[in-house]
Amino acid sequence: MSKTMMQPSGLWSSTVKHGEVVELSPAQMLVITNAALAFDLNHTSARTTLKFAYTMSDTGKLKTVTLNTFVIGVSEQFECNLLLEPGSIYLFESAGNNDIHLIGHYLEAQTARLTRTTSMSTRAQKKGQAK
Repeated sequence: MSKTMMQPSGLWSSTVKHGEVVELSPAQMLVITNAALAFDLNHTSARTTLKFAYTMSDTGKLKTVTLNTFVIGVSEQFECNLLLEPGSIYLFESAGNNDIHLIGHYLEAQTARLTRTTSMSTRAQKKGQAK
């Protein structure tokens, strides 16, 4: 028996420049795992908000949400697990005076072989007979 599992297959990163919107339509499954303020800050006392927009599958309407608001010295990075599906369009916006770096990884389907037995002792006995 085999089962298809999703495994990381490569790194991905992008920069969302302040005041700009980045449109993303991944060619394969993509997981964004971290967002952080860029090292070179444009403004050290202002907050910067990372906005995310996607099309809702049930209504087809664009939904915009705040993923995080960054404040220097308080919240400069944000861990997440944002799964983006291939073929869909997603928007990211840096609302504020600073750039935001995004990083994540692609997912690739891999097949794993599964063997089922009735108990752990049955499995151990079969291994012992193979020697």
